[in-house]
Amino acid sequence: MEIVTETHRKSKYGFDIYELKISPPFPISVNQNVFGFDPGTVHVGIATIWKNVVHIYEVTQARSKDPVERVLMAQDILSECCRMFDFSPIMIIEGSSFGSNFRNTELAEVRASSILWAVTHGVKPRVIPPLSIRKVVFGTAKIKAEETWTDIPPNAASALACAYYGLMSKSTPETKE
Repeated sequence: MEIVTETHRKSKYGFDIYELKISPPFPISVNQNVFGFDPGTVHVGIATIWKNVVHIYEVTQARSKDPVERVLMAQDILSECCRMFDFSPIMIIEGSSFGSNFRNTELAEVRASSILWAVTHGVKPRVIPPLSIRKVVFGTAKIKAEETWTDIPPNAASALACAYYGLMSKSTPETKE
């Protein structure tokens, strides 16, 4: 994977955004506007794929104890990073890992907020378990995105896998999720 451009910036809301425009790591055979979203309480990953252009974002925010602030911050992050849409976009949101209890309540709030953002903006959201994403994208649930794409930040890599799931699941038989 080739990094085409790389920028760091601070948003007007106070979070840090590391943005990379990259060459597609896998061929893109479907002309679909897809967003991938890896929720987090401090680090959030976002990927956008549109017309063979791939942008990935690793966003770092201050962890808040206030659930309302967490929900609003997730909305602000998505609005800041996902500005251009094509007709009928979809968003794949990484679901919870049932084997982990790490901040599940907070992560559920971020997922719910991202679903609300997607619906409000005319984007079709789907919440997919991490193992299902890995099976479709890498052919096995044992491979993690951050282990495959080591030259990009880990949450951005997970978001990129989510976006590729959105593209690849269209060309493969529907899996039980």
